[in-house]
Amino acid sequence: MKEETKVVFERLKYEVTRCHYYWILYRQLFGTNKSRIDLINKTNPSFLVMYQDLFFDYLTLELSKLTDPAEMGKFKNLTFFFLIDLLKTEVDENTYNKFYTILNQLAVATEFFRNRRNKIVAHRDLAYAEQKDEFGISKQTVADTLLLARNYLNEIELHFFGNQTMYREFITYLNDDGTALLINLAKSLAYDDLVEKQKIPVRLWESFGQVFEKAL
Repeated sequence: MKEETKVVFERLKYEVTRCHYYWILYRQLFGTNKSRIDLINKTNPSFLVMYQDLFFDYLTLELSKLTDPAEMGKFKNLTFFFLIDLLKTEVDENTYNKFYTILNQLAVATEFFRNRRNKIVAHRDLAYAEQKDEFGISKQTVADTLLLARNYLNEIELHFFGNQTMYREFITYLNDDGTALLINLAKSLAYDDLVEKQKIPVRLWESFGQVFEKAL
């Protein structure tokens, strides 16, 4: 792989890795079991619903950008199509067709995200202003699309470097991931229970952080 192509490949790989990392955090919060949802509903549902909405908008933009055309006007785009244009002169026809088949499947899968971006995320289509629910995202849609994204990059990586990346096996920090947040929420309920039983002072928590101070 030429150096210019490798730079593009590595930057795209970083973006796909980040998508998978954020997806893992999301699933830790919302996609594991009902008891986690119940915990969220008992503690801080409004904020985490906002996080969920922002996450899906981020994912919509990211998956759309990754599968945008290689060029728009006079500008080149850092996309999967730009990468495959670079690879066209570096691989044989059969290999190129194998890469392009996966990329074409991915382009079809991301059409939903592209429409969502164009209608309600990056723009505000008047006809869809009150129909955001029409573009609700299922976990299966995300999982299927990420599968194609990693398959595309892994086929290229295997061909040129003889290995593949385990995007789904991203190791999160145990004290700083979605599960850690849920543990802290559960601890807050335990704290409230101790306060109700008068086993600890009501305002003990204030010694751990002055949350009512003026914002910086």
